[in-house]
Amino acid sequence: MALQDWMDAERWRQRALSFGPAAELYDRVRPNYPLEALAWALDPALGPGAWRIGDIGAGTGIMTRLIIAAGHQVVAVEPNVNRCVSACSDYDPQATAVDGSAESIPYPDASLDGLSPPQAYHWFNREQAHAELARAIRPGGVFAAIWNDRDDAEPWVHAYSGLSRATADPTGPVRTPAEPP
Repeated sequence: MALQDWMDAERWRQRALSFGPAAELYDRVRPNYPLEALAWALDPALGPGAWRIGDIGAGTGIMTRLIIAAGHQVVAVEPNVNRCVSACSDYDPQATAVDGSAESIPYPDASLDGLSPPQAYHWFNREQAHAELARAIRPGGVFAAIWNDRDDAEPWVHAYSGLSRATADPTGPVRTPAEPP
């Protein structure tokens, strides 16, 4: 069962926006993505050249920076766009940050060459998002969901994963990092 299937719309919205208070820390500690992974996902479908790629759920711009490093223009789509704007401001004019989501991309039909949601696909209302993604991507464009996975072969990562699963309560209240549990 997908997360959005059992979470009401308001709780879903609160969770999507809860990232904001932790964005700076997230950007500092989150691992980057290999440039080769992006090239593997985009290049065979799009070929050489500079493309307009949508970074859906752009967050702090980790993927935005990678897309720019690969030589493409970026449309960073983020529901908490204020966080994204500050992260993307160093990359203008190659990056444009816009308020939106996978379910509501503020670009015309077939206007993006590709879309990539880094670490965000699990937040999508897939029924709505798939239709919206297909609308925004030009014919022959590409959708590349990319994320990092934990390496549970590392003992400390295995212990952390177990702790995360044991304490996760997606039905509980949404808290900012400053709030006690």
